[in-house]
Amino acid sequence: MRILLLGGTGYIGNILASLLEAKGHECIRVGTKTNPKFVLDKKIDVSIFDNIDYVFYLSWMFDTTNKRYKEINVSSVQEILNHSMDRGIKLFFFSTFLATETSSSIYNQTKGVCEKIVIKNGQNVIKLGSVNIEGFPKGGFYGNILNFYEKFGFLPKILPNKAFFYKTDLSRLNQFVSIFTNIHNSTYICADEEPKKLFEVLDLKNVKYFPVPWVLIYLTLKTLEVMNLKPKFRSDSLISIWGEKA
Repeated sequence: MRILLLGGTGYIGNILASLLEAKGHECIRVGTKTNPKFVLDKKIDVSIFDNIDYVFYLSWMFDTTNKRYKEINVSSVQEILNHSMDRGIKLFFFSTFLATETSSSIYNQTKGVCEKIVIKNGQNVIKLGSVNIEGFPKGGFYGNILNFYEKFGFLPKILPNKAFFYKTDLSRLNQFVSIFTNIHNSTYICADEEPKKLFEVLDLKNVKYFPVPWVLIYLTLKTLEVMNLKPKFRSDSLISIWGEKA
């Protein structure tokens, strides 16, 4: 099968491509720096859909400070969905375990809106949990945390210390890659059923840490964002875990 991975040059895209290719699939990874490329809110080169059997939609604009954040992400998913359906290509939208339209987090909320659009049009949603796979270059939210720990030798222990992380490990991703061709118009949960605490997801033991209430970190990040300093960690990520039930 020929699979188009939009956003396929990122952390999760590289992992999926490696697993898919090991199963004999041909992967076409398209991102913001490939040729042809795919950039959200820009005109699409429709040649990327030529001779494609499946589209894996992994692209996302993460800057929640952008006033058009929701519009850009939702319209992009809708456009790719339309192009895929016009060509009879099956689409998989990669979302997050905590996505819901009613979330306090704009990230989870926007993912939830996109999920609804995808399912309404007879396509598929893959809900990932916390992805932290050894053997691949670190990336994303958890990669930033691990890089911080390697650099400074300690981590803040965000309070309350919630068991609210549903891990997606290599076995879960391998299971999905083995059966995805049999998934039809459904939501597939690619994550553990039991939640873990943050340090458990990161597989860190004997960590040097200091406890910090989540609100203090949230306010610090929010202040930096208002000042347009663009920190690596987003305030919305704090809301998505610690703020939902607060």
